[in-house]
Amino acid sequence: LQGHSERVSLGMDAPSSLREDATFSLPEQIGDWHRINSDLPQLQKIETTGIYSQVWHYRRGGTVASVALDYPFRGYHDVTVCYTMQGWRMARLERLTKSDDKASPPWIEATLERDLLSHGALWFGTLDERGRWVDESDFQRRFAGRWKIQQVEEPTTYRIQVLVTGFAPLPGTEREPVGHLFQEIRRLLAQQLLSQLGRKS
Repeated sequence: LQGHSERVSLGMDAPSSLREDATFSLPEQIGDWHRINSDLPQLQKIETTGIYSQVWHYRRGGTVASVALDYPFRGYHDVTVCYTMQGWRMARLERLTKSDDKASPPWIEATLERDLLSHGALWFGTLDERGRWVDESDFQRRFAGRWKIQQVEEPTTYRIQVLVTGFAPLPGTEREPVGHLFQEIRRLLAQQLLSQLGRKS
């Protein structure tokens, strides 16, 4: 399986330039991570709120990471709100803001807790249709003053996330490998997204 796609009623109504026949795939192996096709327990459920969502799972040793591509959204959509609505608490949230260097696009890392035996680590980033990785502050700066003058539509965006959950917090030694997995996956999916934007068939 290359992952599964599904319609989700909570998705945002946003016009997408993505081709109607667009497809996405991830390799069987990314570094030390191997893709698995088995169902995972409820604890591992990754939040997918796009109209279209595709999910993959990877394993490295005893760590399982769930990957999701969600789209389309109108503007910036903070997925931590969705996790909070499902009972998760943000124990730590780090916004790694955009720099002038395109090699260092913005993303967010979060540590989640639900109870003594439910812990999670989350990475996510948002890409717009112009190929720019954006964060919430980008939209606040670009649109705050312009709404007063004229109605400006926020751009259509696509979200990529990686989630790891378990009965104990993710050890510090495991965070870096998961972070590297996230960076490689968002590079691969961003390439596929941008190559399939254009006139719908």
